[in-house]
Amino acid sequence: MKNKLASRHWRRTPAVALTALASLSLWLAPSPGRADWPPPLTATASDMKNPANWPNDPSYGYVASAKAGERESGQWQFYSFIPDRSPGAFVPQLNPGETAAGMSVDLAWRHTIGDDRVLISVLDSGIKWDEADLAEKAYLNLGELAAHPPLKADSSSCAPLDPAKPTEQLFDCNGDGILTVGDYKDHPGLLPDAEAGHPKGDWNKNGILDAGDLIDNPMFSDGVDDDGNGYVDDISGWDFFKDDNNAYDDTRYGHGTGEAKDSAAATNNDMGEAGICPKCRFMPLRVGDSFIADGQVFAKAVVYATDNGSKVVQEALGTLSMSGFAQTAMDYAYSRGTVIVASMADENSRHANVPATANHTMPVHAITMMATDESTTARSFLAFNNCTNFGAQNFLSASGTGCSSEAVGRLSGLSGLVYSMG
Repeated sequence: MKNKLASRHWRRTPAVALTALASLSLWLAPSPGRADWPPPLTATASDMKNPANWPNDPSYGYVASAKAGERESGQWQFYSFIPDRSPGAFVPQLNPGETAAGMSVDLAWRHTIGDDRVLISVLDSGIKWDEADLAEKAYLNLGELAAHPPLKADSSSCAPLDPAKPTEQLFDCNGDGILTVGDYKDHPGLLPDAEAGHPKGDWNKNGILDAGDLIDNPMFSDGVDDDGNGYVDDISGWDFFKDDNNAYDDTRYGHGTGEAKDSAAATNNDMGEAGICPKCRFMPLRVGDSFIADGQVFAKAVVYATDNGSKVVQEALGTLSMSGFAQTAMDYAYSRGTVIVASMADENSRHANVPATANHTMPVHAITMMATDESTTARSFLAFNNCTNFGAQNFLSASGTGCSSEAVGRLSGLSGLVYSMG
């Protein structure tokens, strides 16, 4: 994470409330998940320690063992409890007074796991469309796709997104009440045909049906600005770095994909890690080929995110410049109730990172485990993280094994949960 200038202003962030959806398998057939998840409101932190109350994502749970090779830290950042201690002579005592390993996300899930109307815009290096845990989470622009709605295999119309308007917005083929790429899987006009290792419509040949397939397919990217917003065929976000409609991470850098997973990965789908706001949707806005961006490009993406309904701008990046336009864009987002979750950066210093230090952002950094990288042997879960910046500009801290980038992702997801409650 790089950084440049400082703009020292005291800031207040907008109150929060947010978006999105669900689960999938490699072929976009939703996994049934654990039927009794999330737990009821009556569940306590002690109850959350019971694996019966965990989502079924393989990386979520911890394993305590005397054998180091058998230990699993799990997603301790989410826990409202302290994981069991691994037995052994060299396991240190936990610092007294600590009652939770993480941010008690599991308790928040009793109230909400998100809302598909809450949109998180991820301003970063773009998206790897082949990430199966995100495929059904990508926002699709109803305005651009109105001329090309999904159809059933027999060419009949799908159900309306809003049952109260039975003749409008016939976009729900899979019955989840949300427009996702999975609604298009049986479309009779979808090309190319299915073949070994590739579902029908796998235009980009990555093995799954994803938003990138719709973007690459000329049936959908038809050269018409259907929603009239000045961005032709912005079906799922925009590439502000190359100024086109495909936010694909063509360098395979992966930073933006990791960010989207931190905040909005599908949860309880028997795949990978849990996302913090599993029903929130994300919109990829590519602003660079890494986590370094030009300030003007960043500003354009902030305006786009705000105008297209994002409640959260997730930006784990640093810009090479800071301009009046960039500040105006952030002021505009703030005035529309959009929170900008910004990275303090990763130099282990008070060094100022822009745009985080600008007005109307919410700068964040990370705290971590002490003296270990295993949750079942940690001495503390409130340790200083020496790969993240600090100082008076910092607004919030997030539990994590990574640096400020992970903190941005996790706290963007938490912002999504707050918006969803609103």
